[in-house]
Amino acid sequence: MRTDRRAEPSPILAAARRHIVQGALNNGVRFALWPDDTDSVATVHVWVRAGSGVEQRGATGLAHMLEHLMFRGTSAVPDGVFDARMEALGAQINAATWVDYTCYTTTAPPEAIGEVIALEADRFGGLDLTEEVFAAERSVVANERRQVIDSVPEARLGEHLHHLAFGEGPYGHPTIGWAEDIEGYTREAVLGFLERWYAPGELLVVVVGAFAPAAVVEHLEATFGGLSAGPEGERRRGSRFIGAGVHELRVPVPTPRVHVAWPAPGRGEPGWATWALLEAILGGGDGSRLPMRLEVDEPLVLDVGTHLYPHAMEQLMEVDLTVRLGVDPERVLGALDEALEALATDGPTEEEVLAASRRLRMLDAGALAPTAGRASRMGESWVTFGDAGTDFGLVDEMRQVRGEDVRALAGRLCEGLPRLVLHGVPTGEEDA
Repeated sequence: MRTDRRAEPSPILAAARRHIVQGALNNGVRFALWPDDTDSVATVHVWVRAGSGVEQRGATGLAHMLEHLMFRGTSAVPDGVFDARMEALGAQINAATWVDYTCYTTTAPPEAIGEVIALEADRFGGLDLTEEVFAAERSVVANERRQVIDSVPEARLGEHLHHLAFGEGPYGHPTIGWAEDIEGYTREAVLGFLERWYAPGELLVVVVGAFAPAAVVEHLEATFGGLSAGPEGERRRGSRFIGAGVHELRVPVPTPRVHVAWPAPGRGEPGWATWALLEAILGGGDGSRLPMRLEVDEPLVLDVGTHLYPHAMEQLMEVDLTVRLGVDPERVLGALDEALEALATDGPTEEEVLAASRRLRMLDAGALAPTAGRASRMGESWVTFGDAGTDFGLVDEMRQVRGEDVRALAGRLCEGLPRLVLHGVPTGEEDA
């Protein structure tokens, strides 16, 4: 009798189910542990279930601003001492703010786990924010925006595309915030964001590496367990695509840009795996459909990029095109439509589905090999699904997607789904 291998979990999902230990402290702080004696380093993450998606117009970028300030000291660990103590432990530290979360990351020797947890708990419970520190960091963030957004044409196109797509919704503004909002930040507004969104019930501590789970839980109870429980912030839900149509933005680029986007489901919503496979077939490699059609068969563009992110709510699938000098952008759009129509008519070949699935599987395996990769997946899974282990089943979801599913979805891109087109029109200036 043949066995249906689709019913068997993939090795990474089986490993996640076998290793991950989850729980919660009395004050609501969650933890997710992956003990593995074969790891030579340990990773400690603290995830906050709040990113730019909880912000409102007038206060955009506060999550990112607070991320900066979390490194500026507490009454017990003054400004500058946190970094020095982490460095003395041999630790590497970082942080990131995204639309659905903020994450503080540390990779260190396993014997340093207890002290890393204590240092993290201290700054989550005792941030010491003076007016001088606040004003200095606000200037740093304003300058960062000028460098990474205002001076980068592609970044300006990206933020404009998302604002057209989602308006004042959770995904409609840049994570770093609008420039006018940054200039208007106050110390009180940041502290209000801290109190509302950094409450124990919004936190997950992830530890991956060689350790005894009972000892780590004891460390967590002695440190994060002392944080005062507070009300959880009211989450902004309902990301909704509103931006169908054709738009232009003049930017200093040497050749035209064309950005095309459709509304796509969030990572935790039905059908996401089909969208991920479609995106991989269209633009997941140099030999995929769009590079072959637009760069090789008929050299219309210099570069093709496709994007589908694992956001929690309705988002975008994007195709970004750098048009060759002298080529009409409308011809490029026509060729894109022809490629989509061909996929919608004939569907992908078995070889295409297999190649795209393999690429996604290898990307998944590579991302999850280091302790930091597993910690990131656990945190993202908790933010999206409320469980640190669910998102390890991506490969298993891919097994269920058929070529016919991809063909049908391509048909919806051609006809049925609203489409947003943003033309980046050269100003005639040199590329910044």
